[in-house]
Amino acid sequence: MSEQTYSIDHNNHLSSKPSTGCMIGGCGALGCGLLLGLPVIGLLVVAYLFFMTPIPINWMAKAIQSDNPGIKVATISGSIMQGFTIPSVEFPDQNDPRRINILKDLKVLYPDLIKSLGSNKFEIEEISVGSARLYVNTTAESNIESGEDGAVGIWGDVNVSTSGGPDEGITVGDGESDLERFLVKKVDINNVELIDPSKGFHFTLDELKLDGIDITPDSFKMGEFRIRSSILDLTLSPIDVESREDFKTSSSLDLEARLKPNDQLKVTKPVHIDGNLELLSQDQAKGKIQAFDGKLTLSLSGTKGQGSIQVDGLNLEDYFAPDFLLPGNITWNAQLLEKEASDTSDTQTGSFTLGDALFKVRPGIPEDPNHALVADHETDGDTITLSFINKSGNKGKSTPAAFQIRSKDNPDMRQRDILAQLYYKSQFDALPQEKKDRILATLGHPMQGEEAKAK
Repeated sequence: MSEQTYSIDHNNHLSSKPSTGCMIGGCGALGCGLLLGLPVIGLLVVAYLFFMTPIPINWMAKAIQSDNPGIKVATISGSIMQGFTIPSVEFPDQNDPRRINILKDLKVLYPDLIKSLGSNKFEIEEISVGSARLYVNTTAESNIESGEDGAVGIWGDVNVSTSGGPDEGITVGDGESDLERFLVKKVDINNVELIDPSKGFHFTLDELKLDGIDITPDSFKMGEFRIRSSILDLTLSPIDVESREDFKTSSSLDLEARLKPNDQLKVTKPVHIDGNLELLSQDQAKGKIQAFDGKLTLSLSGTKGQGSIQVDGLNLEDYFAPDFLLPGNITWNAQLLEKEASDTSDTQTGSFTLGDALFKVRPGIPEDPNHALVADHETDGDTITLSFINKSGNKGKSTPAAFQIRSKDNPDMRQRDILAQLYYKSQFDALPQEKKDRILATLGHPMQGEEAKAK
């Protein structure tokens, strides 16, 4: 019931009319509206300033700069809701504060943060970098007792743990995932320098461009992908594959790559890689990829988990000059098979040389599933066996070596002594330090076990 007020007019009549006042402090209806509405308006203003302006981003940038005086961040534009642009970021190299890392024109844009957080979709409008100069540490960790920092063997590489299950996330085809869509419309990264002054390493990325990628549980779409750099040029043609129960499409993928001569990877001659694949589904492809001037051909049949590899007279030393030893005159004709437990190969013919020693690849599928390939060299009544480790069959295990080499007649002979005999026809201890280092770099981490046994 509304409050009534009473008054006596000049004619002595008693009259009444509804009050327009407000019980709360007698402020009136307008005052009550303001009193109730001001907090709401205040919250809306705060939300707008926080989500739709660059104020909070710049505040966080200033907080970081105050705690780290060496960091300089230019005024940021954009918002938390839809992305931001940073004109420049500078910060010192942790190894030498006189060297300054610089990022310019860093841009990350997305359509709607709140909407994305409330859905199972990841959407980015653009990721771009105008230019960058970054100081990096390219020294690899190693346990090799050669006194040479960063020596890592390509055959016996550093300890690699393959623990953990398969990659999770969105998949195409029969895989399941909570993520309904992964979409990045544009990636444009230019003029990036990676520098390690201590190693004389200088890598230049002229451009990395991706004209969009869109992945859903039923489709995979990618625009043209291009890399131009001081080490590698790579182009992948657009891809558009759909795989639903009632509808499937295939897509042709053209691949063109060139590994350039460079000191960083010890490449002495350009390595061209070209191919064309028809992507039939998520895990099925048909076509060929060739490399090393046609000396290596990888063929995919279109049937899941089946393909073949053919290598004809490939000398890796014609293309590379690394600090470790390489096999030569490689000839190999084999079927590649994907098994439930691990991938393997079924060799028809195969051989290669270590120094002047000829190794013949055992035909068929290796008896030990932990071996990808086994080859033997017969010499003076002894058999030297080289086994390449099948790392795809060691999921969840530590796989410190890529190969093992053993003497049948002298099983306690150290691997470095075997390689010294094969390549240099000498005992390891009698070799000059340069050749010792090459052998140790070839063996990598496995040498440690032998060192312990020898001592």
